[in-house]
Amino acid sequence: MNALTDRDVSPCVILTRRRTGASDLYHLLGNYVPWACKGTEPFIWSRSMGEVSRQFHTGDVPRARAMLMEFLAEGVFFKHQFETDSFEFNQLLLSGLSEAGYRVLNVERECEDERLFSLVIATHFKTWARESIESIRQRLRDQAEVPVIDFDRVRQLVRDELAYRRWIEAEWGRHRLERLTVTYESFFRNGLRALPLADEVFAFAGLGSRASMLDDASLLRFLFSGEHHTLGLIQYSPVLFQVHQTICEELDAARQRVAA
Repeated sequence: MNALTDRDVSPCVILTRRRTGASDLYHLLGNYVPWACKGTEPFIWSRSMGEVSRQFHTGDVPRARAMLMEFLAEGVFFKHQFETDSFEFNQLLLSGLSEAGYRVLNVERECEDERLFSLVIATHFKTWARESIESIRQRLRDQAEVPVIDFDRVRQLVRDELAYRRWIEAEWGRHRLERLTVTYESFFRNGLRALPLADEVFAFAGLGSRASMLDDASLLRFLFSGEHHTLGLIQYSPVLFQVHQTICEELDAARQRVAA
């Protein structure tokens, strides 16, 4: 029997962009979901579902689609960042999820400048972990030299990320997917007010009552641990302050182009 028919609810996956806190949310829900956990960014070629992407990008699209549908038929749970693959592959993925009856937990950021600044820090310092941010903070306090920042690269990053966001917003309407959007700010910066949202997320993920699995105190400890405070790095470095200013300028320019 198809594994999906053994469940009372359809599976849920997390789709997001980088630096939204979605990995933390994936690991939290992964402790409880009844689906086979395939990890974060599973379509990277060396990872659990990477052969789907490999087949797609080496030209065998029918084989890639067949493999994707085989995985989805099993009932899987994963977190996928749109920017880790092409527009075309993401279209295949969304189409497959829709056909297989999956639901999507979409994790976003309200503060785009903070997300992009965090992305610049992660790429330039070659670190993605929360603990590493604290190490960077201490190095800056000790007046360690900041890696050379390519500001043209920063500007291009902002433009590329905005292009992805526009694509994603347009693409949702082309697929029949039940979707719940959660923002980093509403989840990790809301304290007690995030508890009802957490209940909604657990229910959407097919887990029923969150309180039966995770008490309020444990959940709050998780929520407060999700804040990286990356933007605070600008107080220690004029260069990083300028990085943030450059990001804000590019975002403002993009808004003006849309309004014109």
